[in-house]
Amino acid sequence: MPGRPYIMQHQSLLCDFVFSPSITRPCEPEAQTYNASTEMAQFGSNGQSNLGSLGIRPFFNLAPLPTIVAEWTSLIPLVCHLASHQDSHLLAGELAITGSIYIGLFPKLGVLNNIARLIKDGTEFFDRASPTGNVGNEVWDVMWGSTFPCANGAASAIIAAYALRNSKKALDLDDDHDGRIERPTKLHRRSTTNSQLPFSRTHDDKRGHWGPICKEYLTQSFVTCTPQAFTTPVGVYRRCQTLHILDFRRAPIIFPWHLRLYHFMSSIRWEILMIALLVIGDIFLGLFGLYGTTAAVLCGIVSRIACRFLRFKRPPGFLTNNEKHDACMLVSAHRNASTWYLFRGDRGIVDYLLNKPMISPPEPSYWIWSWFRIGHILQILSMTFVAAQRGWDGVAMTVLLLLEKIWSHYWNHHWLGAQWLESQGIRIETRSFNFTGRTQMIATIRALSGSGNISWMDDIIVPHPRRDALLEYVDAIIKEPGEKPEIIGLDEKDAMWIDLQARVVVHAVDIIRREFLYFVQV
Repeated sequence: MPGRPYIMQHQSLLCDFVFSPSITRPCEPEAQTYNASTEMAQFGSNGQSNLGSLGIRPFFNLAPLPTIVAEWTSLIPLVCHLASHQDSHLLAGELAITGSIYIGLFPKLGVLNNIARLIKDGTEFFDRASPTGNVGNEVWDVMWGSTFPCANGAASAIIAAYALRNSKKALDLDDDHDGRIERPTKLHRRSTTNSQLPFSRTHDDKRGHWGPICKEYLTQSFVTCTPQAFTTPVGVYRRCQTLHILDFRRAPIIFPWHLRLYHFMSSIRWEILMIALLVIGDIFLGLFGLYGTTAAVLCGIVSRIACRFLRFKRPPGFLTNNEKHDACMLVSAHRNASTWYLFRGDRGIVDYLLNKPMISPPEPSYWIWSWFRIGHILQILSMTFVAAQRGWDGVAMTVLLLLEKIWSHYWNHHWLGAQWLESQGIRIETRSFNFTGRTQMIATIRALSGSGNISWMDDIIVPHPRRDALLEYVDAIIKEPGEKPEIIGLDEKDAMWIDLQARVVVHAVDIIRREFLYFVQV
């Protein structure tokens, strides 16, 4: 065949290629192993993983670092250590309690800018920052009938959280709490198999479970039926309200060990010691080539020194009572909330926590303000530099971030609340109660206060003849426990509702007064 010599020639060349030992074939496993090991050797020898993107050799060399660790740790601070809109709110609260600004080892990105805004804006910063947040935005003064935003939202939230940290379980004040109160409906007892009935929510224990509904529910629509009696009729909607009562009283000033430790850690000697240690550590960071972390720590050191030049003062007459009666102020996130805080007791304490400024802003200083603005920019540059440099610089900044988190966990708001209360000689008694309705809770608060003012509750409960009749009925029962006042102008259903709610309110007032040893009408 004409093409056969050509094919035979190519087959001969293929056999020589396959069987010749002198020819290197890239598809062999030995060649692959050799290339991979050579690549790994080059990766470990050039030190790119520990020198970062710049490749500058430091005074002290560090071991090679896996690429995934270098990439990952360089991004963690830039993603996880950013200040939010809540940080100015927390800054205002911590400043109102401690009277000074504290800068940690590695402040969040944006904190220095908030301090610069505080120096520049002064009282306007507190006006904007203090009401911001999700706790304690609105205050209702039960005694005076006024409604206003909380002036120290973060400070009052810190004190309330500390006071309620070990509080007892909330006591339920519902319709069945008093055995003297009759239920408006009777509970049926009927044995029925589960296969004959649909399922609905039942409450034969505290947690509740899914149980059968009796056939009468389809027609009566307000009662369930199982072999056990239920505590809550089906079809009756109740929006439970939780009321935390905080009673503020004066107490002798004591100096326990943790308060002495706090004063020592706030002194100049401790600050000098901390700055000296941070400077030494920062020098070592620079010698190891961790330039981004070195700049971040240096920025924090200068900021700590600058904060020492900011002078804050308490307003004249701080925590003094200018009225003859105690305070009774209701606080919640908004008027339609389910959790409420009743601040009562010494009016000087409560009024400053909720209504008056607790700290005066410092005198404006152009040089200190300029530094905090420059420090904010330098912190941005250092954190973005670490994200681009990678290597051990990202690991060092991540470790610095973890140390800051640990220190902040130790230096938490509970610690600040404890030292402020003990240094000011304030004692707080707290109790928590659960109400089955908002009307019961508001009427109970008014009965506890002894105030005749009802305008403060108009935003919470709409003015209505039934509401006014309930308040008058409660006042009459408290003055004359054996009497049953006549309800005029309302039908029989409203009269029954008022009678039931009034007895629940009176019983709740008795329980609350028994829970508080010194709870009297203000």
